[in-house]
Amino acid sequence: MIASSITATIAQVLEADGGRVVYRAELKGCGNTLPDPADFALTAKNGTPLGAHAEFFILEPQAKGANPVLSIKVDGSAANFTLAYQDRALDTMTGLRRERMRIRRDLDMVNPSIDGAYASYPKPQPLPEGSIPADFHPLVSIICPLYNTPLPYLRDMIDSVLTQTYTIWELVLVNASPDNEGMQEVLTTYADPRIKTIDFPENLGIAGNTNIGIRAATGDYVAFADHDDTLSPYVLERYMAFAAEHPDADLFYCDEDNFEEDDSAGYAPRFKPDFNRDLLYSHNYMVHMLMVSRYILDRVELSPNEVSGAQDYDLSLKAVEHARCICHIPEVLYHWRVHAGSTNGGVMESKPYAVLAGATALENHFSRRGIETHVEETSNSCVYHVDYKNASPAPKIGLAVMSNSTQDTACLLESISSAHGISSTSIILIPTSLKATAREALETLDTDLILFATDKIEFDDENCIVTTASYFCRAEVGIVSPKLFYPDGLIAQAGTVPLADGTPVAPNRNFTDNMGGGYNGLAEATCNFSAASSDLFMIRRSDLEALIDRLHEYGNLQTEVMELSFLLRQQDKLVLGTPHARATTHGSAYVAAANLNAIYGSATGLAELWLRFPTMRKDVLANPNVEYTSGYPRLDIERDDDAEAKRIYIRGVLSSIKHRILG
Repeated sequence: MIASSITATIAQVLEADGGRVVYRAELKGCGNTLPDPADFALTAKNGTPLGAHAEFFILEPQAKGANPVLSIKVDGSAANFTLAYQDRALDTMTGLRRERMRIRRDLDMVNPSIDGAYASYPKPQPLPEGSIPADFHPLVSIICPLYNTPLPYLRDMIDSVLTQTYTIWELVLVNASPDNEGMQEVLTTYADPRIKTIDFPENLGIAGNTNIGIRAATGDYVAFADHDDTLSPYVLERYMAFAAEHPDADLFYCDEDNFEEDDSAGYAPRFKPDFNRDLLYSHNYMVHMLMVSRYILDRVELSPNEVSGAQDYDLSLKAVEHARCICHIPEVLYHWRVHAGSTNGGVMESKPYAVLAGATALENHFSRRGIETHVEETSNSCVYHVDYKNASPAPKIGLAVMSNSTQDTACLLESISSAHGISSTSIILIPTSLKATAREALETLDTDLILFATDKIEFDDENCIVTTASYFCRAEVGIVSPKLFYPDGLIAQAGTVPLADGTPVAPNRNFTDNMGGGYNGLAEATCNFSAASSDLFMIRRSDLEALIDRLHEYGNLQTEVMELSFLLRQQDKLVLGTPHARATTHGSAYVAAANLNAIYGSATGLAELWLRFPTMRKDVLANPNVEYTSGYPRLDIERDDDAEAKRIYIRGVLSSIKHRILG
């Protein structure tokens, strides 16, 4: 009866590797029986079978209640086709429909649903009078190196500083092109005594020129701006409001957007997370507008020429080694000009040295920490892979398989070879809870690290386990999750972020691995998550032993792994997800929030978890301006724009992001 009752709706299209396209069809009418992929077929418009051009995968229920999903990999040339089950037509994909879905995909994947909404998004407004105490008036030095700056850009930048609502500043212009008569003429038109120009006859490069400005700066705080960008009038006001409440704040940055020469309207906003250590180790996500305290400058060496082009990244990395408090202002307060000669112009070839300089800055940071690494470039521009050299001798790794039967573990165990570094194996049958599984693993395994895996995992990358283990050379790392893919090549998860109601979601789920990294490159970056993925994670034996008695039994694995992650984070340990350790999951990791009870067990357990860990409600990866209900970042345009409500919101966010630096 299944043949006559089954229906399908092709609902999604994404590019995959090798010029193929992944389609997904929700299957209905299957009952409790999963159909055989061999019974599906594709037919071209002219009736020609397309069997040689397609692959089929049956995925367990993951997005729509009890309905399984059929994943279809099709050659890109197959623009029109009909999906059939046992010779009965189910649904048709046409070229027009495909193109419409491709456009939707492009919008979702590059800058997910943000650009369109951003045009009407509320712009920053002045803080209420009295937000900065009258007796709080530190001097802010703004360093801006100049070198043959286009005159309109120069005027725009200086004018944006002059409009600052916080007026206690000095602008230090380091002019390495004093012979440029046009620039000299523009500079002489500004008579404000707060503007200080240093004419330097030799161009020392961006790092050297910046250092000249730092040495000349007299401010309590030193900020950095590029000569072709502009500042929001409120950026210094926001920074000083936070500094007034947190005198130990040593590092500041804000959100930013792009603009073009002939268009002052911003686009492509970068809504950044608060301090996320491993994301910073992947790329310089802080970027603008960087500001550091005199406390930091008194403790770090100025950037050498070898990091010229990434001197801001070098300073950020040095700052986090000493900073007492790191401040992220979740508002767009810096505007990054896009033009042919800029790093932001879309073509890194304009400044290829900046990529190499960033890798050098990162390697120097780890060298100062006594950690041996090799930093590699990735396919995503300015996103790095930190390869941690394995300790000698290598740590012993044990495997705890969370399974209901020995038969279900066959695929997992067959995929493990001696190359994976597993020194002993334990199959844990019928786990009643993570706590029970972990206790049995501790009693059975005598290893430094324990890898927990469900029986749905397949290790198709022989470096997966060893790479996962390599991160534990850093003392601050508490738990690591490899990046999981579905059999059709789409991303399943690498960690979880909670929604406002506590529901966990997997960012970038159903992206392909070649979609440009997703929003802000997060899909290709190692970063810190709120919680590990429940399907596959690694933890130190010593950390698990210390926490085992504090674990609860919620009747659901994901909730229990979230609790373990939160307990580790309370001890200033990091939850890390990495795309550089990869595995395949043959099961379902996530479902829609509407099916929460079916997957996560009792909602009461999840609610209890959030009551016990109220500070964990603020996700370590998300920005308060975006939400992840769909798994992709979406701009939250429903916020109350009332001035007083905005003030309370901003001050509340700021007061919650104080962070004790790790390591």
